Amino acid sequence: MRIAFIADIHYDLQTTYTKFDLFEKIKNVCQANNADLLVVAGDISNDYLLTIHFMEKLQDFLGFPTYFVPGNHDFWSNKQDAWDLLKLYQEHPQSLMREPILLQEDWLLIGTCAWYNHYANKGRHSKAFLDKGYYQGYHWMDKQKIYWGKDDSSMSQYFCEQVEEQLGIFRTDHIILVTHMVTIPELQIPSDPKFQEDIDYFNAFISTNDFDKIYRDFPIKYSCMGHVHSRQSCYRDQIQFHTCCLGTEREWAKGTDLLSNITEAMKWVEI
Repeated sequence: MRIAFIADIHYDLQTTYTKFDLFEKIKNVCQANNADLLVVAGDISNDYLLTIHFMEKLQDFLGFPTYFVPGNHDFWSNKQDAWDLLKLYQEHPQSLMREPILLQEDWLLIGTCAWYNHYANKGRHSKAFLDKGYYQGYHWMDKQKIYWGKDDSSMSQYFCEQVEEQLGIFRTDHIILVTHMVTIPELQIPSDPKFQEDIDYFNAFISTNDFDKIYRDFPIKYSCMGHVHSRQSCYRDQIQFHTCCLGTEREWAKGTDLLSNITEAMKWVEI
């Protein structure tokens, strides 16, 4: 079985390509690599109805199972309560937040949006400052578009505990974990002495370290994530980690197109 992973499609923010272009090119890459299953690791759109519609139509177009976890953008709303949207995602049949998927033999696919917990800010700013989400004229839009009624650290712990509870039910030797948020420091925004203050600020909203205990206590073999809009891989403690972000056109290398960026962003697991 070959499983494809991609994240941060942001299809409503693409300026040149339509969702049908995305469907076609994703299918081209999946067919060329003999994919049996696709997982989208969040940030599909800026509206929950668009996100759900996109995922349902994508599965119909591909003709094989297609799962997702929501990202922070998928919770953005001016009207809907974030907990109501979470319930909607937890009940959707394509959402990995509904229940883990038992794959062939003893492989388990499990996923959550996860959440950031500010640990990567390295104490540079106070919790009160970070909770405001305003930095040098820039608004972190989650603070204006999502209302949990809890702080970020509490939400990070909440999503981690949900995964830990689900994993406690299963007895398997091979687990694939999918999150939207980054869960290890190696895949955050890289350090740069020239811009380290800015990087530490934004990494506060990129990653969480609450999943350290998940990696320690359960047989995670692969961990795929998005959010950081990079495409990196690393190997640590016998676990393969990947970020698989498509991102928007303005972030792509000059002269590249949709197909080449999907090809580069998509990560693969074969079991």
